[in-house]
Amino acid sequence: MLDLTCGYICTFCANPADSDEHVIPQWILKKFKLPYPMVHQIGDGPKEIKDTPELKLPCACETCNNCWMSGLEKTCGKFMGPMIGDFALSLDRQYQQNLSEWAVKTAMCLDTVHDFHFFTEEERHGFKKTRRPPKNSQIWAAHFRGCALDLNGVDFTLTDPDGKLLVRAQVFTILLGHLILQALFWRNEPHVADKGVRFKPNRGDWANRTVQTWPVSKKPVTWPPPKSMSTVADENHYANLRHRFKNSKGHYLFDIKTK
Repeated sequence: MLDLTCGYICTFCANPADSDEHVIPQWILKKFKLPYPMVHQIGDGPKEIKDTPELKLPCACETCNNCWMSGLEKTCGKFMGPMIGDFALSLDRQYQQNLSEWAVKTAMCLDTVHDFHFFTEEERHGFKKTRRPPKNSQIWAAHFRGCALDLNGVDFTLTDPDGKLLVRAQVFTILLGHLILQALFWRNEPHVADKGVRFKPNRGDWANRTVQTWPVSKKPVTWPPPKSMSTVADENHYANLRHRFKNSKGHYLFDIKTK
């Protein structure tokens, strides 16, 4: 039981965070019997070597954790389990929606490890209510040729030639066995709130290495995509996917009315 005097508040509502959330659910951890220690690092903190990949965060209340969050795990487990185990699947609109919900829930929990939270209270509480990802978001699924666990968050910004901030963005990449989920979120600064954003990824055949799950496609999408990520030192390297949007050039704003 958490010490509520610490002041933690549930990520998704105004209740005290009196329940630890397993960032990687126990049903997933049971699928892995890793014969080697795991490197743990939260935010900019020191790296720790632990015998288990289990990571619990004080970011949820018992009501959220045991109700809608538990229900989401049960729903997603039916098809995420086979994906993690390297079985091919056709993802219809509902599967795409559920997979995206799981990615957003996990990203919002991981966001709590930082002193500066990217997601606003309105976005977090709104997600609990509607189960829809934030307005400015895109989510993809990819395939990993090996079998591993990894949670990673990368932040980047867009600025004008004078260095004035235009857009803040976060990319969360989650590797579970053979399944990779990547979620991109961004927020325009108030003076460019009416602009759209085009993101230019690093070099890579992303059309054949990822399938988009959010916004959902009207037609089913096939997972895994034609090409996989790996640990080989080329464009297929998993790290290239993790950092594919962290460019110094290429991203730009546009007038929504003219597109």
